[in-house]
Amino acid sequence: MIFFNIIILLIVFFFQSIFPAIYFLSFKIYPDFLLIILLYFSSNNSRFATILIGFCIGFIQDLISEVELIGIYSFIKSLIGYLFGSLKKYDGFYSKKILNIFIFIIFIIHFSIYYFVKFNNIFDFAIFIQLVFINSIINMFIYLILNEIFPTVKKK
Repeated sequence: MIFFNIIILLIVFFFQSIFPAIYFLSFKIYPDFLLIILLYFSSNNSRFATILIGFCIGFIQDLISEVELIGIYSFIKSLIGYLFGSLKKYDGFYSKKILNIFIFIIFIIHFSIYYFVKFNNIFDFAIFIQLVFINSIINMFIYLILNEIFPTVKKK
């Protein structure tokens, strides 16, 4: 099972690196497939394991993409791993729609922290909100498509 997870992770890293950018204003937006795979890993692992997986994914992502902000992805992915791991505890308690709302909120938290640290008050707040929401909506859309193919949340 560990070997299979590593293979999946390598495929997702490769796909993340070759996926074309979406241009918004003068910014490039890339869907964060690694965030989505972290959500999938959280459904099969404990919260602590999800935090560790998130840290490892984030650290590798830091080394590959954000050299000037080294550590930002490690921190964010660890935090999001904790939130996804906590969300798993309520899998049977809440409906699928409510869990999807929580997942969307977690995506918003992820991109809010990332853009806040990356741009550090360099640009307008309205652009910040737009970037966060566009990124969150794109990732949520990809997650919902993948969740129909490979369900993580049980339907009620």
